[in-house]
Amino acid sequence: MRLLLDTCTVIEAAETDGWKRLPSRIRELLQDETNELLFSVVSIVEMAVKTTIRKLDIPAARIEQIINDLGLTTIPFFVRHAMHLYGLPLHHKEPFDRMLIAVALAEKVPIVTSDREFVKYSDVGLEVISA
Repeated sequence: MRLLLDTCTVIEAAETDGWKRLPSRIRELLQDETNELLFSVVSIVEMAVKTTIRKLDIPAARIEQIINDLGLTTIPFFVRHAMHLYGLPLHHKEPFDRMLIAVALAEKVPIVTSDREFVKYSDVGLEVISA
């Protein structure tokens, strides 16, 4: 199964004891080698911006290490992703999260997140796997 990982899920999984804190259902999905774990460049931009404004502290080299350690497949942000932002209900005002929701909708994949606001988008077809 293809799964899009929300930024917060990747950050938590990459922490030293992050795997232990993830719910067992999510941990199993992330460790199942038959699943393809997608990581959008939107998340990289989000982490870079939040590091710049000091809301987060993850250097670029660490992000590359996380991608390799977790075996993530990075995907770009395409026009078809951006087009899903048109008409997307304003349940969530965080722009990076809205972009990730658009990616999940365009790719027709579930998104793994602990953000409870994402489930509000089930009315437009978003499948959420809550962490």
